[in-house]
Amino acid sequence: MIPYSVEFHANAADDLTRLDTEPARRVRGKLDELAVNAETIRHQALTGRLRGLFRTRVGDYRILYTLDRQTRRIIVRAVAHRRDVYRNN
Repeated sequence: MIPYSVEFHANAADDLTRLDTEPARRVRGKLDELAVNAETIRHQALTGRLRGLFRTRVGDYRILYTLDRQTRRIIVRAVAHRRDVYRNN
């Protein structure tokens, strides 16, 4: 199975650079895992004003992303602490 590519929205790339080394490493690892297993895992869809986005958890951090199955891309929209991620996006 061909893995999905992972792309970052400009804001999400900034979010990732602001994280400390260890959380950033864990987020990158989770994104790698998500890219390889995108077809087999169950994605957590968001509702309300964040409808159309999915989320995944990495400790106290959340990754918000969209999934484009036609072009096999995961587009990361935000990476932030759980207390801030839904409020700021």
